[in-house]
Amino acid sequence: MGLHPAPLSELLLLGLAVCALAPSTVRANGGTNRLNRQPAGPYAVSVFTSPSPLTVGVADVSFSVEWADTGDLEPDARIIISAQPVGHPGQPGVFEATHDQASDPNFYAANVRLESAGRWLMNVQVIGLRGEGTVAFEVDVGETISADRLVRGIAVVAAIWIVVGAWIIRRRRGSTGSPRAAGVYRAACLPSSPSCSRLRTAPSWPTSTGMPSR
Repeated sequence: MGLHPAPLSELLLLGLAVCALAPSTVRANGGTNRLNRQPAGPYAVSVFTSPSPLTVGVADVSFSVEWADTGDLEPDARIIISAQPVGHPGQPGVFEATHDQASDPNFYAANVRLESAGRWLMNVQVIGLRGEGTVAFEVDVGETISADRLVRGIAVVAAIWIVVGAWIIRRRRGSTGSPRAAGVYRAACLPSSPSCSRLRTAPSWPTSTGMPSR
């Protein structure tokens, strides 16, 4: 028994599922660890950035703020991030990290816009119940496409090719009928041959009565 192509609707759903499972470009409260319990006045600050590697556009910058002496989380800090390019043109900016922008309520997160490729300096000010402190770190921002964007792009292209390929196969099979029969007919009858019309209109003799009477 020959194999038949799957319905286009099923292939389309498969392609959409592949795209949905591909990783997104910005992941809140995760990514590359930039600082790990770095002292900032009375606090210990951990910083994460994503996507990884960073590229021009919006970056997720997430913070965990603990009291340095006890390790308890600071429940209501105000975190101000100042981002500026180092040694190359770019638009600096000031951003605020909040609980509302974080998927984990124990974190603070901000969407920081990085306008150009190169090294960026981020100065962070933390203001909380026990006072305030500052930390700073640098990141490299590239123009090359990140791995997760590449995966999503490949998934989208693959889904399109699957759907188009299945449509072409179904269209060809529907228009030509049986491939073997079509091949035999093409071999026996050329369009320019005078016998083509006779082959197409030749009667089928009954097999039960033998030859017809004259």
